[in-house]
Amino acid sequence: MAALPGYLEWVPFAAGMWLLLRAVLALADKTARFWPPERRTGRAYGQFIWPFRVLFWGLLGLSALSVSRAEPDVATAGFWIGAILFVAGFGTAVLATLQLGWTTAFGENGPLRRDGWFRFSRNPIYVATWSGQIGWALVFPAPPILAALAVWAGFYVVAIFLEERDLLRSHRAEFETYKARTARFLGISHLIEQTEC
Repeated sequence: MAALPGYLEWVPFAAGMWLLLRAVLALADKTARFWPPERRTGRAYGQFIWPFRVLFWGLLGLSALSVSRAEPDVATAGFWIGAILFVAGFGTAVLATLQLGWTTAFGENGPLRRDGWFRFSRNPIYVATWSGQIGWALVFPAPPILAALAVWAGFYVVAIFLEERDLLRSHRAEFETYKARTARFLGISHLIEQTEC
């Protein structure tokens, strides 16, 4: 990394670890409301959004510094596979987020989405983001970047279970029906079964 004290390179990782640990603690406490927060204001939301911003924008900054220090080797297949996964993954995640609704994706209660990307997966934003993170790791394989991406991915795994608990509270039978018909990650076979009926 270029011109950055070594310990600062690990700030995005530290922010991601805080999110992951906080999510794991919330998962253990069935009354906790860390993710999703009840509303987009207040302390609970701030405890999520500020570390998430440090994680995300810090990763972008580290990646930019990585490029300025040493040009990525664009002649390798790994770079191009990574670039494709990065663009496709994060592009799909943004489209699915827009379909869900930006405020709903960041914690506000909203309608249960079962169409579009949400026909194939109960968690298309997370699945697409994981693909983008794999691409990011292939393009920028520096240890602080890899570590921050790993804890971000881990946070998203735990967030799924926190969201499902919240959706059961807010949408009850509607979510149970959707859950029975749609795979947690990718459910093309679920979709085929539905069209055959």
